[in-house]
Order: sequence, then C-alpha cells, then structure tokens
Amino acid sequence: MSECPLCDTLAPLFVVLSTKARYYLCPQCDLMHVGRESLPTIDQEIQRYQEHNNQEGDPAYLEFLNRVWHPVRERVKPGATGLDFGSGTVPVLTNQMRREGYQVTAYDSYFAPDAQALCSHYDFIVASEVAEHFHHPRREWERLHTLLYPGGWLGVQTAQLDSWDGFRNWHYHRDNTHVVFYSSKTMRWIAETWNFDCVPISRNVVLFQKKVN
Repeated sequence: MSECPLCDTLAPLFVVLSTKARYYLCPQCDLMHVGRESLPTIDQEIQRYQEHNNQEGDPAYLEFLNRVWHPVRERVKPGATGLDFGSGTVPVLTNQMRREGYQVTAYDSYFAPDAQALCSHYDFIVASEVAEHFHHPRREWERLHTLLYPGGWLGVQTAQLDSWDGFRNWHYHRDNTHVVFYSSKTMRWIAETWNFDCVPISRNVVLFQKKVN
C-alpha cells in the first residue's frame, strides 16, 4: 500500500513494471502514482528536461502548445494576466502569449524560479505537460487554485487514461519524470475538491474555472 499524494487515501499496488518501479492506483480519486522510492532526484529531472528539444520557431511544438492555450484564450479577455506554470527550458508559450498581447509571467521551479510569480493572482494559468511531474500533487493543485482570481481559468495538458487496463503498454510512464497519472475521474475529483467547474476539451486537455463562490 502507498498513501495517495493527491487525496491521502491508502492505494494498493497496481503493477510493478520492468523498470522495477511500483505503481499504485487510488480507489478514491483514481490517481495512479509511482512509489516514493522510485521518484527521480532533482539532478535526474533537470537532465531529462534539458534533453527536450523545445525551441522557438518550431511550428509542430507550437501547435502542440496551442491545444491547451487556444481553448483558454477563447475564454479570457484580451490583455488578461496569465501565468505559464512550468514554462520549461525555453518559455515558448510565454513568448507566444505575450506576442498576442497578454500579460504573462513565466514560472518554472528549475529554469525560471521566480518566487514573486507565486505571490500574485492571475486571470488564467496554463500548465502544459506539467501535472504529471508533480511529486506533491495535492500541494500543487492547491497552489494553482490559490493563484487564480475567482472566475479565472486553468488550462491543463497532460495525457490521460480512462481505463487503467492499458497502463502497462502506455508510453507515458516510460519517462521516469512522469510520476502521477490522471483519468477523467481524477479530473472530476480535483474539480469537486477545489471548487472548480471542469470543462474537458480533448483526451489530453481539460480546463478548470475557479468558481466565484
């Protein structure tokens, strides 16, 4: 058994994969998480992130980012304030949103660790390929909720499974920095817990709107 890092429920062992990592599935919130003993170190994470070839001017990468950004953009006012949470080694999305006239702050715990960015409030937050890296997901989801103004939008892009039967053969867990995995049930649990309205956009993109009351 392992304590779920999202809801604190004891989760039974789901599978041990060839990497020898143990994965646990929470019966309460449906989060799949890797055992604490298999979490990557900071140095391992940084090394892996630096292998990503995410560069300005790559149309395929920008198209990928727009899958989450465009649905958010449709729902916020021109010039709104935003946060690119987990902006990466190169803040490609931050720069794109700024070019479109939005007041955007980049934050990344390793590559843009601006503590002041976490002391403000925002009309919108975009987190693309970030949520699967959370070692402490409850703390991070609480942080994201707090950073939003009431009525603000949070756009999250992370691969999801609705049937864990396919987990063994899923490519997503082969990246050792991916340590928590979500289903649509998990996203609904998050929305209910933090008083969000949940708007699924696609298999891998979900929006949350912070309720006013």
